[in-house]
Amino acid sequence: MTEPKQAETAGASMSDPHALAAQQLLDVFNVDLHHGLSRSEAEQRLAEIGPNELPVHPPPPFWKRLLAQLRGTIMFILFAAIGISAALGDWVEAGVIFAIVVLNAVVGALQEARAERALQGLKELSAPTAHVLRGGTAQTVPARTLVPGDVVLLDAGSIIPADLRLLEAARLRINESSLTGESVPVEKDAEAVLGPSAGIGDRINCAYSGTTVTYGRGRGIVTATGTGSELGKIAAAIEQPEEATPLQRKLEEFGRVMGIGVLVVCALVFVVGIVRSPQLTTLLGGGFGAFFSAGRELIVGLFVVAVSLAVAAVPEGLPAVVTMSLALGTRKMLQRNALVRRLASVETLGAATIICTDKTGTLTQNRMTVTDVWTLAGAYQIEERQDRELEGTVYHQQTPIEVSDHPALRAALLAGFACNDAEWSQSDGDDPKLIGDPTETALVVAAKRAGLTAEDSERQRIGEIPFDSSRKRMTTVHRAADLRILPEDNGTIAVVKGAPDSVLPLCTRVLTSSKPDVLSEPQRNAIFRANQALGEAGKRVLAMAARTLTESEGYGSHVAAESIEADLTFLGLVAMQDPPRSEVAAAVERAK
Repeated sequence: MTEPKQAETAGASMSDPHALAAQQLLDVFNVDLHHGLSRSEAEQRLAEIGPNELPVHPPPPFWKRLLAQLRGTIMFILFAAIGISAALGDWVEAGVIFAIVVLNAVVGALQEARAERALQGLKELSAPTAHVLRGGTAQTVPARTLVPGDVVLLDAGSIIPADLRLLEAARLRINESSLTGESVPVEKDAEAVLGPSAGIGDRINCAYSGTTVTYGRGRGIVTATGTGSELGKIAAAIEQPEEATPLQRKLEEFGRVMGIGVLVVCALVFVVGIVRSPQLTTLLGGGFGAFFSAGRELIVGLFVVAVSLAVAAVPEGLPAVVTMSLALGTRKMLQRNALVRRLASVETLGAATIICTDKTGTLTQNRMTVTDVWTLAGAYQIEERQDRELEGTVYHQQTPIEVSDHPALRAALLAGFACNDAEWSQSDGDDPKLIGDPTETALVVAAKRAGLTAEDSERQRIGEIPFDSSRKRMTTVHRAADLRILPEDNGTIAVVKGAPDSVLPLCTRVLTSSKPDVLSEPQRNAIFRANQALGEAGKRVLAMAARTLTESEGYGSHVAAESIEADLTFLGLVAMQDPPRSEVAAAVERAK
């Protein structure tokens, strides 16, 4: 087997694959882009490095969990109190303290065991299989067999099986919300070479384990697997010893102070008892030998009093009260679908004075939803039914409407549905689901909610100009009879969607009723104002436009942007957002 070389690039290393050029990575791992690793090389590296999976440590036995709960100064004091009480014959006191200690340990151990089982869910994020290039042949292999240097093939819907440095990216977009929290997919660029300090969210030339390809295709070389991946680092961080919580630190400090205080007070009681004894003068007159011989009963009696005082001073009920209070808090958290790994962590949450929260998937539902459609004929709102995701109601001036009675609205929604790469997918026994960019799936769902036919057979394209970040728009060509977006039917229609500042300058006409009219300057200004208002409301806005094509214009498999992305008819603005969770407002109010 050829050993991977050490990367030596100015300021970059194998820990920073985003700072290396694609060819440098291929040289580092001694692998050919079009051939991949051989089967024997992959097997040898797998034997040396280990499988691409998160480690699953066998859970400790229950008795070890119990012992782990019996730590801390207060526990040591309680054990001392049990021993002293038993030695003095006070078995009831010893039994009560012992029962409290056992109860405290059992409750904590049970909670920790339940949380540990739930944390194993991290492993479910790993892809079960991966498409790789080995020996020049594309193969599907178990994801656990991937090794650094493997060339992985990516397409829409793929789950990234390991951390990759991209080698090729054809309009590749990846949803990285599991790592960065951002629901908008990241457009990748395999040619980019970044600085070593670039953050995960800025590494447009890399792909990370557990994220999902929403659009395009590509290939990348594996740079990290298992615990070396970013997902593996998260799992490792969870398994690291945790810092003591504020409550634990306070209890530990209280235990030390109480232990020292009890010893001092008991010593004072013992000494003062001897000093104030009426037998002291008689005893001292006979010397210390006579004192210890004749005063043994006094000494023992005072010692028993001092020890009894020490046992009485120990707050044996404190651990029980704390444990039961935290257990009740944990139960309430569980009722709200929040799992607490350790009891003491509940108190940490209660001690918080500042809450820093991610937005996507935490305050929001982590799914884009079309909420508004603005046209020069009117502004419309789309509300989904709470019980059925693909059904909804369209409102105009707070009144439910039929979409068929509003040509511009219908045209804008159909344009978003047609100029779209999202696809329906259905597995055996499962309901069909949309796969693709969240923005595009939101447009398909909006058309469905508005009551428009949303079948893939009705949007078969005969040409396209793919989206790219420089143009900020996408164009598809269809048979006009399939969509019926514009009234004039000359056989084919070009549908354009993109950023309003990119699409609007290409428009010369506007659809307000059943027939397009010339787009006037006041109307153009009104569109810009509407776009600004929707953007200021925190919504993502797309412009929709279309144009019928004549036979003399080029279309088909080779579509020229300059020939069809001109003299467009503006249809409308479509605004969407990642809707907030219904319980967020009340949660924020309670937090205040």
